[in-house]
Amino acid sequence: MNILVFAKVVPKVSDCKIDRETNNLIRDGVKSIINPPDLAAIHTACELKKEHGGKVVVASMGPDFIKGELEVAYSMGADEIYIVSSMAVRGSDTLATSYVLSTTAKHLGEFDLILTGTQTLDGDTGQVGPQLAEKLGLNSLTYTESVEVKGDEVIAKRRINGGLQEESAKMPALVSVLRKNINPKVKEEDKGREITVLTEKDIDFDLDKMGMKGSRTVVGSVFAPPEAKKGVVIEKNSDEEKVEEIIKILKDNKRI
Repeated sequence: MNILVFAKVVPKVSDCKIDRETNNLIRDGVKSIINPPDLAAIHTACELKKEHGGKVVVASMGPDFIKGELEVAYSMGADEIYIVSSMAVRGSDTLATSYVLSTTAKHLGEFDLILTGTQTLDGDTGQVGPQLAEKLGLNSLTYTESVEVKGDEVIAKRRINGGLQEESAKMPALVSVLRKNINPKVKEEDKGREITVLTEKDIDFDLDKMGMKGSRTVVGSVFAPPEAKKGVVIEKNSDEEKVEEIIKILKDNKRI
């Protein structure tokens, strides 16, 4: 079984600042990581490979200096890693991104499964996976917590409001994976392994469908979420004293 995983290297957003002229994140000097849900997708792909055989290919869109972050995919069990790197992709929204990734998928060959993360730390739209499935004409399963393959079907448990929903789809299919609590490390022998960089010289892209030319949305504004207010711990000897202190706080804040 051949599996393609699309993984994005993102800045650690808690350390980022915002360029107020472009509304883009300033990534210079900020630590980069594989987007956590995408890391879970790589993990899922490698677990399926252990069970069913085949190969795992990981592809990413970004500058070629993200090679170091992607090396961990080799240590997790990936067989090949590619980076689509071009100035022409700068400013791509989800529509342009899904065009680039779908064209890349066709270039890399035929796959039984394509895995993505549900969303990214820097964009948080959750749109690329479904858009990619639409462009490739694939069945799609989203917000999946676990994935298994039986015969020619992929079976996924999807996280929904109120619990889990089990759904299946005929392969080839695209599955978007939820974040998992994993923290893989790069093995020494995987550092510096070959990662192939692809550009528009290697793949027949329509440049009008990528980057800002191919984007149909613009960022109106970007802002940090309001800082959550810390609670107050009331330390009193008895319940009566605690109640009195709560009433005092409410009165002082003109709540009662």
